[in-house]
Amino acid sequence: MRPPSPLRNLAIVYARLEQFDRALEASRQARRLDPENPSRSVDVSAVLCKMARWEDAAIALHEALAIRPDDPALTSRLVEVYRRLDADGSAGRGRLDLNDPVVRRHRCAAHRELTELYAQAGAVEASADVRRRAAAICTDPAP
Repeated sequence: MRPPSPLRNLAIVYARLEQFDRALEASRQARRLDPENPSRSVDVSAVLCKMARWEDAAIALHEALAIRPDDPALTSRLVEVYRRLDADGSAGRGRLDLNDPVVRRHRCAAHRELTELYAQAGAVEASADVRRRAAAICTDPAP
């Protein structure tokens, strides 16, 4: 287990002070520095939830799931975000419907963002791997 980064701690302080824009920037910076750690994407999502930016929060959680796909806690968090986003939608019925168009759009956006984060961090192989996985699920042109 990795120790919390100073940026993560700063984001927590900003969030407690309800300075969510600053908390979001600190969380995003921590994610840029440690993109292969799914907890950093979860942190970004948590701040976005505080800001009621549900779609962006879902995308950040999809990034975490792209890193750790078999994590039931991440899936549960994501289902909860979709409940907030669209209580009547198929993604908000207690399970994650990967065929739902909104879910699919969010997954593709997450894969694009994660590919870029890895590339910026110099993780060329990880970036290429995410790009290959995205090709399998993102057959539609980017929105």
